[in-house]
Amino acid sequence: MQEEAESTECRADALRQIEEERKAISTSRKLLDELLSKAQEEAIVKAATKNLTQRVTFGSNNSGIQIGISNGPISGISFGGKRA
Repeated sequence: MQEEAESTECRADALRQIEEERKAISTSRKLLDELLSKAQEEAIVKAATKNLTQRVTFGSNNSGIQIGISNGPISGISFGGKRA
């Protein structure tokens, strides 16, 4: 009888411990998912901003600007003048 009670108590303790570990794993998984999402977002932003500088050449006349339609502001443009 006493062995049965001890066995039941050990099982209950084991189940409580398993439940606590399940909660910890669930919380860790959520944190890891958030970290992965943040890392992927940063990688996308880095890849998108990596090649923002563009060089355009209009034949031998490498000055000025040529544009068809612009639906937004144009900024950050610089011209180095003609090159030989």
